[in-house]
Amino acid sequence: YKGTGEMASESYPMSAPVAGTCAPYKGTGGLRKEDAEAEKCDVPRFSDCTTMDVLAESHPCLNSSCPFLVATQTLKCAYACTSAETCSAANPHLAFPNGATGRCEACDVPGCALCSVPLQCLRCFDSFELHDDRCVFGRDEHFERSKQAVEFLLVVAVVSIFFILRRPYWRKLRRDRSVTIPCREDGSGDKPRAIHMYHYEVLRLARVHHHWCKVRNWYVDGKDRVNADPEPGLLGLCTNLHHSLIVGIGMPLYYNFMVFTTGLLLLFSLVHFVFSSAWLDSAALSRLNPIGGYANDDMHCDNLNTTSKRDKLDQTAVEVLQALGRGNLADYTCLYFMGLALLVAFARWQKAFARRFWLQFRAMRWHAVALRGFDADQTDEVALKKAVEKFLSWKLGRSPENPLELAYVSICYDAHRLGDKLPRLIDRLVTLEDVRQGAYGHTFADTAEEANEIADLIHRATGKDVRRVGATRDEWLAAARQKFEQEVRDLLDLPAEGEGAVCGERTSGALQNCNEVFAVFKKVEDCVEVMKQCTRQPEASFMTSLDVKGIKRRLKRSFGSSGALLEHEEREEHGEYEVFSMIHEPVGVCWHHYGLSDRERIRGFACAVFSVSLCLLAIYVFVVYPSITYSLQYRAVVDASPGGMGSKVFGVLIGTSNWLVCVCIACRVTTAGFLRTDREEVVIYVCFTFMCVFNTLVNVGVAIKTVFANERIWIEESSMDNVRAIDWEGRVSQEIFSMFFPGSFVGCLLWPLQGFMWPFLEGFLNLRIKKADNLTARIAERRLEALPIGLAWDYQGSLTCPVLGFLLVFLASSMVQEMLVLLAAWSAFFYCLQHFNHLRMAKIAYCTSNRLDTAVLCSWGLVLGEVAAGAATWGVRVCGWHWSAIPAAFLVGCSLVQLCISRLARPLEWSWSEFADEMSLEMRTVTLEETRKATLYDWANCNPVLVLKSQVLDLSSAGIPPQLPFCVGKAHAWEARRRCHAQGTDAKAPEPQQVWYEPGTLYNNMGLID
Repeated sequence: YKGTGEMASESYPMSAPVAGTCAPYKGTGGLRKEDAEAEKCDVPRFSDCTTMDVLAESHPCLNSSCPFLVATQTLKCAYACTSAETCSAANPHLAFPNGATGRCEACDVPGCALCSVPLQCLRCFDSFELHDDRCVFGRDEHFERSKQAVEFLLVVAVVSIFFILRRPYWRKLRRDRSVTIPCREDGSGDKPRAIHMYHYEVLRLARVHHHWCKVRNWYVDGKDRVNADPEPGLLGLCTNLHHSLIVGIGMPLYYNFMVFTTGLLLLFSLVHFVFSSAWLDSAALSRLNPIGGYANDDMHCDNLNTTSKRDKLDQTAVEVLQALGRGNLADYTCLYFMGLALLVAFARWQKAFARRFWLQFRAMRWHAVALRGFDADQTDEVALKKAVEKFLSWKLGRSPENPLELAYVSICYDAHRLGDKLPRLIDRLVTLEDVRQGAYGHTFADTAEEANEIADLIHRATGKDVRRVGATRDEWLAAARQKFEQEVRDLLDLPAEGEGAVCGERTSGALQNCNEVFAVFKKVEDCVEVMKQCTRQPEASFMTSLDVKGIKRRLKRSFGSSGALLEHEEREEHGEYEVFSMIHEPVGVCWHHYGLSDRERIRGFACAVFSVSLCLLAIYVFVVYPSITYSLQYRAVVDASPGGMGSKVFGVLIGTSNWLVCVCIACRVTTAGFLRTDREEVVIYVCFTFMCVFNTLVNVGVAIKTVFANERIWIEESSMDNVRAIDWEGRVSQEIFSMFFPGSFVGCLLWPLQGFMWPFLEGFLNLRIKKADNLTARIAERRLEALPIGLAWDYQGSLTCPVLGFLLVFLASSMVQEMLVLLAAWSAFFYCLQHFNHLRMAKIAYCTSNRLDTAVLCSWGLVLGEVAAGAATWGVRVCGWHWSAIPAAFLVGCSLVQLCISRLARPLEWSWSEFADEMSLEMRTVTLEETRKATLYDWANCNPVLVLKSQVLDLSSAGIPPQLPFCVGKAHAWEARRRCHAQGTDAKAPEPQQVWYEPGTLYNNMGLID
């Protein structure tokens, strides 16, 4: 040592100790002349004693100029002689020079560089400041100085929230809008209410909608029979989600994968245990691993080969490590190929499971095929229905006397061009239906501006001054309906009432066909026949151009390759369309993205990538990097995690910033313009998982840096015979293990608070202070909806945690077994937690294809590639392989997983002839109306433009009656009320939302519904 805490780079050969004695090694023979003096301060020496207590009895430093004996931080058999001023330079944890014992002992003041007594500090380390005999971390001092200001702001925030919640009239609002609630249905007995009562009631209505959006029991025992109960309750927590149709095929596949992951990790643990038992004695291995960051007491100093470098192991210890390396090489190689085989087999099983699941339940995918090859001006549903029927009848070889009949066609309009006006009108239609069904009174349906416009319409129609005497529900519905229809006609450029037939003449800027139409069949058997004989692979690739010219070029190539050359006149007569089978439900189609050009999609995707990257960069620069430097500065002196005000602030900032990144990803992914939701889910999964894996690796890097910062003996090489290198690897493995447990479990338990409670409170407080003039029931309902079921977010942990855990395969550690068991335990724990979240806390969100599950299976190539790289690492260390074998093994391991899944499992390729052969006769005869009752959605009510069009135009000749939009929660509530009325007028509606109130009873309806 130079007296400053830095080790000299030279090595000092030592002579062997006398057998059977406990004494320091004597420097003879191999020492340089200038360093051979025993009185040299801060020179590392070794002894054959197991502890410093035994060595101290011989007082090896008593006669030197540095009289204090100090143990090095890493190895208990290494010591140095130092002065009172430099105790902490050799070991920052031993800052008290005890004159009575002649040793440097522990100081009970963290961050102290020199103690006079264990509890009194004289001098602190450079990054700490001395305050009243204690050392305060300098960066924490800045936070402490602002602590009072922070506490004051918190008190102000709590008081403000209390007044917001309990005193809704804390600020003046516009007085021209008083809430009038009639006591009787005839409208008499109006009594004005205070403005704050309006807020209370709107929030209550929003809470009821929040309740309806959750998963409910619409099926009986997982069968396809619709529950006839008008009050479908929440599903039981013990519901088998592997065989229940709730949000589509995505949820059963997710829980299947979680079970597979748990079983695979347990199997890995068993195999690793067998190999460890066969290749290496666990007792011998434990002697080479640290406990709590220091060398084990069982690592005796007589293992040191003092005829060579001072940190070499003897031959026995080297043989133990060689056996460990050979065992790990064979173990991890076996784990890789076993995992690869099981992963491919599971991918094939998941595909077979999806096929059986789809054949078991009624689904809209069995009633429709997608057709492409249309011109932009083909927007007449009646004409298109006839054209598609003619084309499909010709493809099936049907005679004119037995043509194929469709229920209707659903055109993919250029909805993106309509902008935000389209969802606003859809919400308005939802409001009209709620008022018509009696969900709430029309008082809660309008903003102040809308109420004034409707009042003017009523006044012009009836001469009634509704601002003074109020309007009845029927009067409001008639005026609101008139206003709504006019807005729809203006938005869609449709002819005014009575000016045209079904769709009328096209006008400038009218709707356009985006070259995709869904042909909907009345019976499943007709759709199956078309899929079996006419369709290509399901929907082709998402990169396939929807341009009509590209469609026609591909059609010509397909006709030519099959030899079925048609005469030009015949093709012109029957049409030229590509037919694709559907693997999605209508809720899996991004209807609002149709109309985006390829350039707009590319620009949107680039903007999304740039926005997310910029957000991540800002967080790493302004939050993560300062947090890392804060932690490293503290742990360089104190061998513990910082626990001051700074650590709490950084913890809150990092958690909040990660949540903001998730919000950014969810918002920006829609700008990419994908036409199917499963593509959006894959992008979300990739982005979120990449962020979490990167954060994990950053944390591991910080842990490694921390171990290096605490290292006071320089590691010359990371070889198999270097005791300090082996000790360092064990300490790093301990850090990684402590990162996973209990951190991963605690983080999952905090997710319901961060993911559900905070968004609800944020929306609630925002609505609570919102002006009544701009607040309606529908606005409040949308704001207080729970977070949807996000399988793309849920899958993330199943990759991030194994990536973290399997980092131990690169290190000489006996903790691999415990890590594998804990990974399996975490997977089982997360399975139960998500089971609860999906059934009790989340809003319904549909996942109707297996694309996301396939992406997750392929991404597990990273985990298996990590195992392969770990095996190659031990090949390099034990067998002398070239270092390039490690990255090569990782790349080959990942690529082999992708290749095997894509070629052997083919999870995204379906044989529709197999579907047709396996489908039961009962399923073939299911009608569209029966499926509609089971799903509540179809290819018409999910198409927002078609819904609006059906409200203002007569599309009955096209098979499309007036449609109500499918909205999660609303559709279920409407269906429940319909069933209630069907059972009789005396039946009570489920979760009643009163419309007519008696004075004094309004406060009784403020309670939240569990």
